[in-house]
Amino acid sequence: MWKNAVESLITRRNKFRDNIYTNLGTQVLCAGDYQADYNSSDGRLPKPVHPVSYKSIAFPWHGLYSMRDGFTPNDFFISLHSPLRGAGHEANDVNKIMLEAFGRYMLVANAGEGSVWGSSWVQNTVQVDDRPQAKVNHPRHGAWTNPQSGLWHVGESFDMAETNYTYGYGPQESPLPPAVITSVAHKRKVIHLKNLKIALVVDKMETSDDKTHKYTQIWHFHKDFPDTNVTINSNTKIIATNQSDTANICMLQASQEPLNYSKYYGESYTGPIPAHINCIKTDGTSFRGWFNNADGYGYQNNIYPAVDVYTTFTGMGRQKIITALVPSHNTAARILSSNRIETDKMIGIEIVLTDNTEIRIYEAIGANVTF
Repeated sequence: MWKNAVESLITRRNKFRDNIYTNLGTQVLCAGDYQADYNSSDGRLPKPVHPVSYKSIAFPWHGLYSMRDGFTPNDFFISLHSPLRGAGHEANDVNKIMLEAFGRYMLVANAGEGSVWGSSWVQNTVQVDDRPQAKVNHPRHGAWTNPQSGLWHVGESFDMAETNYTYGYGPQESPLPPAVITSVAHKRKVIHLKNLKIALVVDKMETSDDKTHKYTQIWHFHKDFPDTNVTINSNTKIIATNQSDTANICMLQASQEPLNYSKYYGESYTGPIPAHINCIKTDGTSFRGWFNNADGYGYQNNIYPAVDVYTTFTGMGRQKIITALVPSHNTAARILSSNRIETDKMIGIEIVLTDNTEIRIYEAIGANVTF
C-alpha cells in the first residue's frame, strides 16, 4: 500500500517543487524518507535517511525506474524516467537518465534555461531531425489503469529497465500543434551492473518509413565539471571528464553509423563566466550549455554554465547505439582496456577494468545474428 501511495503521489506531481519531482521520486521516495532540510542550491540529490532492505525499485504506472547499489554517498545511482501523457502539469522528458556516483551528481535533468524549460532539449534523451519530443502536444489523459509495457528486472548481479517513447516529435509553440514526426519510436534500455558501479545504455530508434533521419543523443553534465575537463575523442567514440581530486566519468560508445560530437558551454553568453548568473534570458535558441539550478521555472532563478555534449548520427530503418557509463572515484581511470565492435551484423563494447573484471555487451543489427 505504501508503494502504491508513493507512486500515486509522484504521478500526480502536486506536492513538491517542480524541478525536484523526479529527483525525489527516484533518489529518495524509494528509501522511505528524505532529509527535510534538502537545499537544491548545491546541485546534489538528497540522501535517504532510513534505507530499506531493497535498493532498486520500479513504478511502472508512472514509468519511473530507480537502480542503485546502496544508500551511502559513494554508491551508484541511475534512474530511467518514461512517463506517459498525464492529466496535469508535466514535461517532455521521456527516456531521460540521471546518474550519481561516488558522491557526485554527474548527469543531470532539467538542464538549460527558461525558454526551453520542460522541453526534451534539456533532458538526457534523444531528439529526431532537430525536433524535441511532443508528448504534451497530445490530449491530456487521466489515470492509467494498466502499467506500462516494458522490461524490468532486479537480480543479484544486475538490474535492467527498458522503456519506449511513441508520442512523436515536433514544434512546441502555443497552441500546441500535432506531432510532425510520428514514424519514429525511441526504445531505451538501461542495465545496471551491481557492485561494479557501471551502467550500459542501449538506444534503439525504430522507424515505420523509408526516410533517413537525424538523431541527437544529449548528455547534460553537472555544472561542477569545467568546460576544459570534459573531453571528446571522436575517433575512439569516448567522452570523458578528467577533473583532479574528484569523481569522474568515462562514456564509451559503439554505433552502426558514424558519430559526430558537439560540445556546448554557456552558449551565446559573451561576458566573463561568473559563479552563477541570475535571470538569464535568451531568444530561445541559445539554450545549450546551461545548468538550471532553480526552485521553479528556469529564467527566474539561478542559471549556471555547464557542459552539454550532443552525439548525432543519421540513418534509415532501425538504428542502435550503445553507451557504457563508467564513473570513477578519482582521476585514475578504472578502465584497463576497451574494444569497440562495429560490423554490418552487430555492434558491441568490450571493457577490461583495472581489477581484471571483463564486461561485454553486444547488440544485433540484422536478423538471425548468432553471437
